[in-house]
Amino acid sequence: MTTLSINGDSNRTLLAGLALGARAFADAITKHLQEGAPAAAMGDAGAALDIVSFDPRNEAPPYPADPKGSQVERDMAYLTYLGGVMLINLFEGRGATGAEVSTLAKRAGYSNGRAVNGFSINGVSTVAKADGRSVTDGGREWVEKLAKGLGVRLPEVSTD
Repeated sequence: MTTLSINGDSNRTLLAGLALGARAFADAITKHLQEGAPAAAMGDAGAALDIVSFDPRNEAPPYPADPKGSQVERDMAYLTYLGGVMLINLFEGRGATGAEVSTLAKRAGYSNGRAVNGFSINGVSTVAKADGRSVTDGGREWVEKLAKGLGVRLPEVSTD
């Protein structure tokens, strides 16, 4: 085993500085992970590292989803709920049923389906129709922005 002999104040200062830097780095990584940082975190060259595929209709969110949590957790909650409703609209050609709204809301971290009724206020993100809940054009734009910001790819409808 090799031991390091520290002689003089300059070496002690250097090691103390390195230890402080290492601690700050470890703290930053811990905070990043606790906030449920998206996999699309930027690398040194500024390029996205990973894109995660996610189907909120039947998968758990890839990052923590909490409507009262950090910004990343809130964004994941919104994407999980709105993305799920949007995919039902697109793939099944109908609105999401009350049971589906409740399931998606719970998956997104809400207590129940009533907790997401605010998304329908003034028809900004969703609207209630005869066949169920549907995402508006503004809601679709928001889902796309959330997915991009989180580094998440939702299933796409084939136009073939």
